[in-house]
Amino acid sequence: MKKKKILILIDIILYIIFSILYSSKGFALMLAEKTARAHVVYNKYGKSYSYLNFKPISIILYRVGALGLILTGIIFIVLVTRITYAEIKKLKTDSNNDICKHESKKGVNAISKIVFKTNIIKKYGMIILIAIIYAFILYSVPLIIEDSLFTEVGTEGVSFELF
Repeated sequence: MKKKKILILIDIILYIIFSILYSSKGFALMLAEKTARAHVVYNKYGKSYSYLNFKPISIILYRVGALGLILTGIIFIVLVTRITYAEIKKLKTDSNNDICKHESKKGVNAISKIVFKTNIIKKYGMIILIAIIYAFILYSVPLIIEDSLFTEVGTEGVSFELF
């Protein structure tokens, strides 16, 4: 369990680093060079003019940030969903231990197919619900970082297409 917690901590740190890269559009404004003349910049809103020349490394960093977000997000969701479900299952089995002992004294050990199917549906439904909650949390992290730290990105024609 200790190794999983360390892996989750490392994954969170990597996720934050990649979300900073992604939110800053690859540090486009920080890597841009100022020019004396305005030149045409085509962005997703159309044609605009800018006094900044953007370096191609910012586009590469943006793509690395996006791919890193996807990979570390998937790893985080899988690890944390697995741990959360195990903890919920452990709590349920601890509370239902007395019921199981009481039923085993009666001699009822067979589980019908209908009960087995409903238990599988409940199990996978809970796993999917937990994963969706964590995915929503991970989706909001880059948005919060972009709004709080990199509000100026996008003003001087800084908008990259992902691929």
